[in-house]
Amino acid sequence: MKVPGNTKVKVHFLGGFRGITGKWEDKVTVPQGTTVRMLLDKLAEKYGDAFKELVWSSDGKLRPPCKLFLGLEEVSPEDLDREVSDEVNLFFLAVLRAG
Repeated sequence: MKVPGNTKVKVHFLGGFRGITGKWEDKVTVPQGTTVRMLLDKLAEKYGDAFKELVWSSDGKLRPPCKLFLGLEEVSPEDLDREVSDEVNLFFLAVLRAG
């Protein structure tokens, strides 16, 4: 059921994120007007330091191995202040180099 003023986001965890969260996906409800950055901070609070360290560098920037997609559109570091729309799928992918 849709609660007025809230936005529902289905979050999918791929690559290294799956190991950190122990989940393939999660459903998150956030206040309307929440940005991608705010959503990432909320997920970092929920999943702890390992998640936070995979997403954010020490200077507060999105780390290069972290790839985010809202639906099929890649989220660039410049898009972090973009508002998250209702019923959107957010995909997390940690691109790690192999030997």
